[in-house]
Amino acid sequence: MKPKGWPKTVTMKIIECIPNQSFTDYTKFLLAGLYGIHHMEKTDKGLKLTTTIKVVGPLSWVWRKIVAEEILATLPHQTDMLIKLARAS
Repeated sequence: MKPKGWPKTVTMKIIECIPNQSFTDYTKFLLAGLYGIHHMEKTDKGLKLTTTIKVVGPLSWVWRKIVAEEILATLPHQTDMLIKLARAS
């Protein structure tokens, strides 16, 4: 992925996947790492999607400000796009 305004690409890795239940992605930054934890749960009202963003490491506070806040701000749009993609397949 190439974050808007960044000079280079950032690599994300899927580090855990439980089909039809959850997946976790990981991005390594300077002295920190960002985990995106994505859960899918069937409910009586339909599919419930939950995303948790976790930043760890000595410079986690910097990466929370630079990256995690942007992810959280765009998460509703990203989720809508994921739903549209899933419905189209």
